[in-house]
Amino acid sequence: LHVWKASAGTIDAHSDAQLVVENSAIAGINLLSGAGSHGIIMFGDSGDADDGIFGYDQGDRAFYFKTAGSNTKRVFIDSVGDVGIGTTTPDEKLHITDSSGAKIILNSDANTADSGIYMSEGADATPTQNGAYIYYDAADNDFRIATGGGSLTDRLTIARDTGYVGIGTTEPGTYLHVYRDSASGLEVLFENDGTGSSGLTFRSDANADGNETGFIYFDGNDEGNANTRYAKIRGFIEDNAAGAEDGKLILTTLVNNSDVNHLTLDSSGATFVGRVFAESFRVEQSNTSTNVTAAADNGIWLKNTSNTDGNFIPISF
Repeated sequence: LHVWKASAGTIDAHSDAQLVVENSAIAGINLLSGAGSHGIIMFGDSGDADDGIFGYDQGDRAFYFKTAGSNTKRVFIDSVGDVGIGTTTPDEKLHITDSSGAKIILNSDANTADSGIYMSEGADATPTQNGAYIYYDAADNDFRIATGGGSLTDRLTIARDTGYVGIGTTEPGTYLHVYRDSASGLEVLFENDGTGSSGLTFRSDANADGNETGFIYFDGNDEGNANTRYAKIRGFIEDNAAGAEDGKLILTTLVNNSDVNHLTLDSSGATFVGRVFAESFRVEQSNTSTNVTAAADNGIWLKNTSNTDGNFIPISF
């Protein structure tokens, strides 16, 4: 059947088409149904006359698609243009519902083409320049988050094969790599807005005496710009006996290109290597014969608890 009003030009209808509507301008088909009813187009075969349905609900003023002979509306476009997949009550522009878990696959089908989602603001003419972009970098095999205004910059990177996380770098060299190229300091803030404390925990499954359990390194460059480890703070297991565990903390600095353990804190107390400079210095001893406390004056002062309270004895050199 060929319904013709005016020529559409030098083109022939498709050979599979049994109905052709032709016009030199807009060509259309108008389905008129009763108020609150439906206008539908059904697709069927010898086994099912309405295996697929495309319809418009006059009551909801919404389009829908049904498939596989089911009466379930698989895709639903409501009166304000929100699209529901698996739901007829979409809450946003795209709302996907599935009892087995809703998932989206973005597959570039090429090893060097990125897949991602833009979240932008401003004019529709610049949707990729203002806001954020979450994407998979196919060339570098990284997951990245970029943000910016006017242009987007990669802020966070997760390497696919290692799981390394980079903030400020797209080439993280360890599990968490925070990078900044600036004359200003690089600070990491842990903020607790409540009354509880904030902290940093270093934990290891090490369980033998002498095992190192955590460390903080202080690196910088030497005059030839070679990375140099100038200081360390390290924690160790001194004694792992259950119920009587002892720990050790060692502070190390680089002296003449060699590591020197300047301060060791362990079960026996504090051990200093080198010189200690201080205006006032206090040493506390656990026995009752000598209890050392701070005095108001500079120097080293001892207080003997067996004598009159407040009797400080200065140590002279």
